[in-house]
Amino acid sequence: MKLNNLLNKIEFTADNYNPDTEIANICYDSRVAKDGDIFVCIKGYQSDGHKFAKNAYNNGVRVFAVEKVLDLPKDATIIYVKDTRVFLALASAAFFEYPAEKLTTVAITGTKGKTSVSFMIKSILEKAGIPTGVMGTTGIYYADVAIKTENSTPESYESISILPQWQKKAVKPLL
Repeated sequence: MKLNNLLNKIEFTADNYNPDTEIANICYDSRVAKDGDIFVCIKGYQSDGHKFAKNAYNNGVRVFAVEKVLDLPKDATIIYVKDTRVFLALASAAFFEYPAEKLTTVAITGTKGKTSVSFMIKSILEKAGIPTGVMGTTGIYYADVAIKTENSTPESYESISILPQWQKKAVKPLL
């Protein structure tokens, strides 16, 4: 996907910006970053992705989404945004061609019982012949697929990246 298409709905400023730059994937973990990726520097509770931008650069990344100025070589494209976590969600939606807009979604909130309620709803819908997916604390489930997740709340990239698979299986997600 061209960088311009990825940034279509995102407010940004940039250094060394070429709208025709090809983006192969979106990444926020420098250990798996590679040539063709855009590296999103997310500030987390434990660490700050900005500290790992040079590692991503050394792995071949040349496009970065950041909240603050970084000291990277001149051939790096730096996209400045207000909030990289919001950027990750918007860029992921664009990268996967807005799959959530093509699916019905139910969200369950509360203090206790969300997992139980989501699986009850999944069971009811599937008994009615409606293919359904669940994404939550215990993992991601759809059709005959069960994926354990590292975090109880996946990053927006993981949540959005699974939706095209759900579309292929005609799943109505329960988030």
